[in-house]
Amino acid sequence: MALNGGYRRSSNRLGGVNQIFLTENSFQGSAILDGRIFGGFTRAGLWLDGGKPQNAEAYHRVAALVGFQKELPLGEQTLGIEALFGAGKASKHAPEYSLFYGGNTLTNFIYSEIIDPETISVLPAGPVLRGYGRNQAGFRFPNGDTRGAHSYHHFNLSLAIPIPSLSAPLIPDEVVNDNPRTTLRDLVEFAVNTGEEALSSSFEDEGLSSDEADAKAAKVFAQINPGIKYLTHYAKIYSFKPLVMFDEARMTRNDSSSSQSRYSVGGGVELTVVIAKFQAGYMHAVNRFEGEKRGNFVFRLVFTNLF
Repeated sequence: MALNGGYRRSSNRLGGVNQIFLTENSFQGSAILDGRIFGGFTRAGLWLDGGKPQNAEAYHRVAALVGFQKELPLGEQTLGIEALFGAGKASKHAPEYSLFYGGNTLTNFIYSEIIDPETISVLPAGPVLRGYGRNQAGFRFPNGDTRGAHSYHHFNLSLAIPIPSLSAPLIPDEVVNDNPRTTLRDLVEFAVNTGEEALSSSFEDEGLSSDEADAKAAKVFAQINPGIKYLTHYAKIYSFKPLVMFDEARMTRNDSSSSQSRYSVGGGVELTVVIAKFQAGYMHAVNRFEGEKRGNFVFRLVFTNLF
């Protein structure tokens, strides 16, 4: 888990005929939590911020984001699954400059280093919509004006479909000893098991009982084993996979009785080299508003979180 908090005082001077001088005292806090659920890597984030502008009511905003990534085994191949769900809400006194706009932001939330300041400290700008550029999707009024939203939610899904003929295993299942039958993968797993026993012995040397040492070593290797299993059984020197993508988002404003939804679908290709993934594709905006782009090309390089 990573926690972050801060205070900010800002002064804004707006020129022109009617010059404006505005100060604001604000706070921010965030928490990021990593873990494994159903054998997949999961990351959850919670953000809270707010402020008190000069001669205006105080306001606050809250947002949450949950990401899940798993390589689902299919024989010796894997189906790549990546899902992202998020929501946010601003209080009724929130100024226009603090409201939410959707776009292609925080798409690397699952894979980013936890110390990345954009991930850990900055509240999401709005719903993730890969078919739009950064902060391009707002709440559209009948007269064509686009403003920010007071609340939103979004869901994003990506599937990387395996093609066995377009991949090569990192560790082939080759037999290195016939009696007893031993493969390269068996040797790696044996080395891991030996490492757990050695770690347990080390804990005993530090004064722990045999049961306590075994339990502590098992806890350490429980975090390592999923990554080791992926590397030994499923990791590829390279693999090409077709990529299918879907985005959904809904935005609302306090001064409107209706909400607005956007949907995007797309496809592309994913090239994986061991744990590095390069994705390229196109997201088509299914129900865009007048004047909005038909879609957006997306490119991403990420590294799988194995441990």
